[in-house]
Amino acid sequence: MSKKVCILGAGPSLSMLPEYDMTDIKDVILLNDHTRTCERPDMVNKLKDKNIYIIHNSADNRWAGLNNLVFNKLPIKKCLTDKLKPNYKLHAEAKRQQKKHYEGGTLNNLGFLPTIAEDEPYLHKWRGPPGRNLDKMSAYDGRPIEHMPEYIEEYIIPVHNDNLICNISYCASLYAAIELQAEQLVYFGLDFYNNFKLKKAWYAQPPRYGIPEWWEARMMYEGEHMKALYDDYFIKLFPNISLEFKTLLEHSFRSPRITCDTVNIENPEIANQTWYSSRFYLT
Repeated sequence: MSKKVCILGAGPSLSMLPEYDMTDIKDVILLNDHTRTCERPDMVNKLKDKNIYIIHNSADNRWAGLNNLVFNKLPIKKCLTDKLKPNYKLHAEAKRQQKKHYEGGTLNNLGFLPTIAEDEPYLHKWRGPPGRNLDKMSAYDGRPIEHMPEYIEEYIIPVHNDNLICNISYCASLYAAIELQAEQLVYFGLDFYNNFKLKKAWYAQPPRYGIPEWWEARMMYEGEHMKALYDDYFIKLFPNISLEFKTLLEHSFRSPRITCDTVNIENPEIANQTWYSSRFYLT
């Protein structure tokens, strides 16, 4: 039996987790803040006997998910940041060379997305910034927050070189594949921001940087880049691993080793929310 690792985002499809048979899964990775997940007894009951790893983006409200409720409800084996150990010199030099949105910076449009102004991804972004990515970090109760292992770097450099958004789910997948030696990854709550829709008008007049419509386009980019990360990068790097997405997304990945199991949520108001929303999907 292949070793399964479950990775949980906080999109609407996470609500389907209690129905899933997890008896053959021991390791679970939580992405960012799952406080609301821990407020649901059915979720806690599903996860309480697993090895729980939390990978947190420090830009997301300064470790909001590493709190008393989460620590009391779930057996947290490790807390990690999606950054590598800091090297501020490397970070500063790469940041200096980064092309900003007002300098003509863009993201990879994958050949079909409307071009939008954006600060380009840059190498060694994961080595900073000062004041946020520290050599030693800890949660509120003193437990250590570990950095991503150094081997992660060789897998994320090509992504940044291609001007793609390196989503935290990709870092978590690398960690599961190498550190946890997963042979099968099962995802809930990764919905690829499918509630954002492409507007034809953006091709003629892209939304101005920073306005609400620009953010919609930016989230569409991230969702499309996530598809590319798994189909064009991850699945080729790990030829013996299969992926299964329990998701609201309707999509046919090119690789036969990626299954997109589209789930249906009857309440459209819930289905249209993401963890970026002020109103959470689990009520």
